[in-house]
Amino acid sequence: MALYADFNTKVTKDQLIARLDPASLQSKVDQAQANLETARATAANAQVGIQKAQAGIQAASALSPLWPT
Repeated sequence: MALYADFNTKVTKDQLIARLDPASLQSKVDQAQANLETARATAANAQVGIQKAQAGIQAASALSPLWPT
């Protein structure tokens, strides 16, 4: 990032006052995308765990007439 104006500096219309480094911004976007994909995978794994637990409950209830359904 480069600053071409400071606090209380007078500037004119269309004057460049700062330049951001797109590489650092892109790395933040890439990291956020990776975090999103990780969260989606974690959610999918949790959903599979729920389905397995439900199947286990159904199997156990089929074996025991006293098991609540």
